[in-house]
Amino acid sequence: MIFKYLVALQIGCVLVGLGANGCNMNAYLNCRLTFNEVCHKAPEGKPRDACLANRDASCRKFSFDVADGWIRCPVTGDLLKTYWAVTKTWTEAKSTCESEGAKLAYVKSIGENNFVKGLLVDLTKMWSNTKGIGYWNGGNSLANKDQYVWTDNSPVPNLWPVGEPSKDESKRCIQWRVQDWEWTNMPCNSEAYFVCKKQKPWWVKN
Repeated sequence: MIFKYLVALQIGCVLVGLGANGCNMNAYLNCRLTFNEVCHKAPEGKPRDACLANRDASCRKFSFDVADGWIRCPVTGDLLKTYWAVTKTWTEAKSTCESEGAKLAYVKSIGENNFVKGLLVDLTKMWSNTKGIGYWNGGNSLANKDQYVWTDNSPVPNLWPVGEPSKDESKRCIQWRVQDWEWTNMPCNSEAYFVCKKQKPWWVKN
């Protein structure tokens, strides 16, 4: 265990259970062994050296694809986690994400939004208890009813479907709506599942 922890420090991640980063050491070590086997089939010299040089970066990235419940978004490299066991208000969901060193999810592009929508579709197929309930993201108009921002006050991009957002002033927080996972605005004190987001580790390259 001490050896694994020293290895974890060396590669810039923390073992599951020992830190919030949730680096999956088993995935890392298995990937590294596979990479070694592949690399040593390459010709000696520059081809083999290049393969080995790429090994650790590739395996660190792989170890974060699914680690401790966090899933790496291939569009941004950032980490996402869906919470579908308990519903919460928007404010409660925001606090839960912050307690994990994360933010209530935000997206900057259609590609990133589509990736999240795909996760939610898969969850609904796998777990029947998730049907009929939307997921909060960090979008809100709490400070200004005419302007939606993320929790860091950066602007929300215009990814609204036709007919959204509602002009009902009681609806000031954004969900991925359950019927098609497009955005809708809902009362912030209503309850839903939610998605948290962490920025990618500094050593992960897209």
